[in-house]
Amino acid sequence: MSPVQSQQASSPQASKRHSFHPIPNDRQCRALHKDGSDCREKLLQASHTLCPPHNQEYKKIYESYKLKEKRYVSIKIEEGEASTTERIGAKLAAGKETLELRDQVNRRFFNFSAQNRGHIKWILKLQSEVSDLGQKLAAREAREAASSSPPARTVRVIETTVYGSLLDPAVPMSRLSHLQPDSPVILLRKIVNATVAQLVQRIYSIVPALNDSSSVIFDKVSNTEREPDEQDIVLRFLFRELLLYKADADVLARATRTQSIDTFLRESFIEDLEYYLKFFEAFLEGRNDTLRLLRDAVCDYLLDPQSLSTTLLGAEVSTGEDSSRSMGIKGWDILFMDFHDIVGWWNIELFAIQFEDLVMVKSLIACLRYGQDDHGDDNVPTWYLPDEDVSQECVFAVLQGFIAVAKGFCEPDELSAETEKSIATEQETRCYLVGRMSKKDPMARQLAQELIERVARFQVLVYDREISELVSPPLTDKDPWIRRSRSTPTKKALSSTSWVTEWSLENILDDLKFLYDVRDRNMSRDYYEFIIIDRTPGRAFDILDVVADALSKLKGDMPLDQIIRQVIQKYFPAEEQDTCLKGVAQMDFGHATPPASQQYMGSRVRCWDVPGSVADMIRADSRVSSRVLCPSESRIIAKVSADLESHGVVALIPDYEPPRTSPIVMKGIDGLDDLYFAYDLGPIDESASRRKSLDLGLDTSGNNLVEFSQAYQHAHPSAVFAKGRINIHYCAWPAPMLTLLPHYSRLNFCTPEGRMYRWKALPFDVPLASLLWQCFVNLELNSKLPCVRLVQTTLVICAEDRDGAKASIKALLDIGKEHGWTFSIPPAASWTSDLKRLGLGTLWEGVRPAL
Repeated sequence: MSPVQSQQASSPQASKRHSFHPIPNDRQCRALHKDGSDCREKLLQASHTLCPPHNQEYKKIYESYKLKEKRYVSIKIEEGEASTTERIGAKLAAGKETLELRDQVNRRFFNFSAQNRGHIKWILKLQSEVSDLGQKLAAREAREAASSSPPARTVRVIETTVYGSLLDPAVPMSRLSHLQPDSPVILLRKIVNATVAQLVQRIYSIVPALNDSSSVIFDKVSNTEREPDEQDIVLRFLFRELLLYKADADVLARATRTQSIDTFLRESFIEDLEYYLKFFEAFLEGRNDTLRLLRDAVCDYLLDPQSLSTTLLGAEVSTGEDSSRSMGIKGWDILFMDFHDIVGWWNIELFAIQFEDLVMVKSLIACLRYGQDDHGDDNVPTWYLPDEDVSQECVFAVLQGFIAVAKGFCEPDELSAETEKSIATEQETRCYLVGRMSKKDPMARQLAQELIERVARFQVLVYDREISELVSPPLTDKDPWIRRSRSTPTKKALSSTSWVTEWSLENILDDLKFLYDVRDRNMSRDYYEFIIIDRTPGRAFDILDVVADALSKLKGDMPLDQIIRQVIQKYFPAEEQDTCLKGVAQMDFGHATPPASQQYMGSRVRCWDVPGSVADMIRADSRVSSRVLCPSESRIIAKVSADLESHGVVALIPDYEPPRTSPIVMKGIDGLDDLYFAYDLGPIDESASRRKSLDLGLDTSGNNLVEFSQAYQHAHPSAVFAKGRINIHYCAWPAPMLTLLPHYSRLNFCTPEGRMYRWKALPFDVPLASLLWQCFVNLELNSKLPCVRLVQTTLVICAEDRDGAKASIKALLDIGKEHGWTFSIPPAASWTSDLKRLGLGTLWEGVRPAL
C-alpha cells in the first residue's frame, strides 16, 4: 500500500451512471481550426490555453480586428443629412469587417471560456450598431432610388436576395412558389425540411423542455402533459447560453429576433441542429465542458431585472461580467433538486461563480441541506459524503469558512527487512493539507498568521490566488519533501545514507495547477490558498482538525451550535430560519468548550522551589511522546505563553529549531492550572550545588532576613522595618538569561500548538535557577544597599529612624529602575520596630502544585 495517499474532490470511479470527463492529462490546445475541428496540438505549459501556431494566429487576427475597430470608430456619423451616403457605407463596411474578425476570435479561440461573455457582449453591441447603419443606408438609398431609378430595380434586388438563400430553412416555402413543382430546388428544400424536422424531434426526445411551441410539455415518465416546471425553464436557458457562447454573429442576430425556441430550431441549418443534438447528449452524460453553461443558465433564470442583459429567443440572458453574479442558495437548491443526476459532490466547484458561492454550498452541505451520509440507498441524492469528499471531512472547519481541497496522509513509517537481494529500504512520509478561505473573511489572514507561527508543527505557505503571489514568508527549505526514501545493502548503513526525495512541494503545486485547469478555472480566485505540511514524518493526519481548532480559538472558542446558528442566519432563506434554529436548539452537540483562563502575568506567581518528587514526575511526563493534552490544557499553555511574550519574558522564534522541552500542566493547590517546564541540561548535582552555595553565603532561607534585621537593629536602636516583596514574573525570575553559560544559552520551548519561544528572563525550572537569581540579587542589590536585604522574592527594608524611611524607599526604587524591577512596600507610616510582628522567618512563595 502506498504510504502517501492524495485525496482530492474528483469523480468516484465506481459510478457508472454518469461519466466525468476532465481535461486530458496531455492538455491539448483549446482553439478550433478554420473548418471548426479541434486542434490536437499539445500545450507547452499547463497555464497556456493555445498551442504556439494558434497563439500566433490569434495575435495576428487580434491585431487585424483592432485596426478595423479603430477605423470603424474613427468614422463619425452625424445625425440628420450631414453625413454622406459614402461615409455611412464606409462605416457599415468597416463595422462588418470588424464584426467578422471579432466573431472569428470568439468562436475559434475562446471556445467555452469565461472570457467569452465579454466577447459576446461586444459582438451584440457592434451587431446592433451595424444593423442601425444598414437601416440608415437602406433608407437613404431608397430615397435616392425613388428620384433616380425605376421601382423595378428594387424588386430585382429583393428577388436576388431571395434566390441566394432558397435552401435556408428560415425562408418560407411560399417564397418558392414561382418555381416549377419538379424544380430541383423544391426537391432539395423538401429534403432539408424533413431532415430539420427529424433532428428537431430527436432534440425534443432528449430534452422535451425545449419544445415551447405549446404551453404544456409531454412528460415521458408519467406519459401525461404538464406545465413547464423550474427544471424545464432552466434547460431552455441552457440552450440560450449555448447560443451565447458558441453561435456565430449571424445565428446570434437571428436568435435576438426570434421569440420561440421551436421556431428558431426549425429555421436552423442541419449542421447547427446536429451540434445542438450532440451538446445535449454530452450534457446528459455529465461531460465536464458542458456543465458551466448549466451554471450560467441557472443564473439567467434567477436574473435580477436590473442586471445587464440581452434578449435571446424571447427571454433575458445575462451579459454582465462574472464579478457581478453569484449563485445564491436558490441556485444551489435548483441544481440539487433538478440536476443532482449530473451535479455531484465531485464536480460542484464547476458551478461556483465566486469563491463565496463555494463556501456557501459547502456550508449548506455540512448543515445537511443537500442530503445525508446514507450509503444504504443509492436512489436518495446527497452531496454530503465526508468519507469521499475531503472538504466535508471536518464539518467544524467548513462551517468556519475553511474549504479543504486536497490532502496527503501516510501510514506509520516502517523499516523493511533485508530482502533476498540484500537491500534494506527506509521510507518517511509527511502529511499535508491544501485548503482555501475567502479573502473577504477577516479570519483568513488571522488563520494564516496563526499557522505560520506554529513552526514546530508545520511548514506553511499561503498564496493570494487572485494576484498569484505568495503572501507568507518563504520557507527556509525551498522545496520541502513529502515522501523520501533511502536504500542500502544492510540496515546498519541506512543512518549514514542520503535521502532521495520522491514527492515534494513542487508536486503539490503541479497537482493544484491541474485541478485549476480541469475544475476551478471558471471560478473567481478571490481566496487565500493554504499549503500546510506536517513537519513530523509518520504522524497520523489531523491537520484539518487542527485548522478547525485554530479558527475556533481565533473566534474565542465559539460553541459549534452557535457557529451553526450563524451559518443559518447568513445563508438560509428568512422564511426557513426560525424552523432551522429551533431544530438546532434541540440538538445535543456533546462538545465542551475549553473554559476561559484567568490572567496570569501580574496576578499569579507559580512556586519556584518544586519538591524533588514532583520534579521527577514532571520530567517523566515530559518524556512521554504519546501524551495527549485536552483542549483546555492546550489553550492555557497557548494563553500563558502569549502572555509571557507580551510582557517580554519570552520571545517568539520565527524559524524552526529543535525544541528543548514542552510545558506540562499541573493543578495548583488553589485548583487552577499552572505550567511547568522540564529541562534536561545534563548531569547537574543540585544538592551538592546548594550545599556549596551555603558555604559561599548564599542563604535562601527566611533566617537570612531575621539575622540581617537583628544586626541592623543592634547597630541602630531606633530603626524601623518593613517587610515587602519584589514583583516577579509568573514563572521566571526578573533577571536576564545567562547566555555565557553553555547549559543556559538559547533555551527554548514549544507549545502543543507548535509555537516556539526563547526565554529572555531566567525561568524557574532550569536547574539552580533560584540560586542563580540569589547571586544576581546579592550582586546588584544586597551588596549596594545596606538598608535592604532581598531573599528570593521577600525583602526587608530598614531605616535608622522613621524620618529616614522615604530615603530608603527611594534608594531601593532607584536600583529597581536600573533593572526594570518593581516592588510592593508598605507606606512609611506603617513601618515598625517590632521584628516579631513582621514574620521575617517566613518567605512568600508562589502557588505550589496540589501533590
